[in-house]
Amino acid sequence: MMHPFYCQPEYQHLPFPPEMTQAQRDETGAVICSSSMMIEDLLNLCFPPEECFRFASGCGLSDCAGVNFPVFCGALAGRFCLQLTVMNDVKQGLKALCGDEAHRLLLPLRRESPEDGKPSLRHTVLISGKEGDYFRMLDPMFRPGRSNRHVRRKRLHLAGDRTLVPGDVLAEEYAGQPLFLFSR
Repeated sequence: MMHPFYCQPEYQHLPFPPEMTQAQRDETGAVICSSSMMIEDLLNLCFPPEECFRFASGCGLSDCAGVNFPVFCGALAGRFCLQLTVMNDVKQGLKALCGDEAHRLLLPLRRESPEDGKPSLRHTVLISGKEGDYFRMLDPMFRPGRSNRHVRRKRLHLAGDRTLVPGDVLAEEYAGQPLFLFSR
């Protein structure tokens, strides 16, 4: 079954706290959309971004990004009785997806903040499995059929709302980043 693709710019209407900056809204929106797609894809049930946002708010997490991202992932795993493994080796995480439909990866991308030089969450994508030599990536920032990430531009293939990316490109781009492996 093909699950819905949730595009983060389409969820600006979520009731984010007024004190959040636009960057915080974008980062949290990406987490919410990626998490919704992950739960729907892995468990074959309906969990749209509005419901995911209500769940996060109910856990006291208005901001699911940054230092709250691991807390949110733990709460999400607990709600749906999933196993959560946090690791720093992208290749190991991708290996878990090979031939096994019981796993999904949320990859948060951290970069240095231009304001203070400290690493902060910038974006989150879902890796939902493997197709041939490529991994299926759902990037909530880009509408189906579009990706302007210059890092990946010549090394990916677009297939509707899925982006097919070679494992070495993901390993390069997310090297040293924590990743979150959800398992049924």
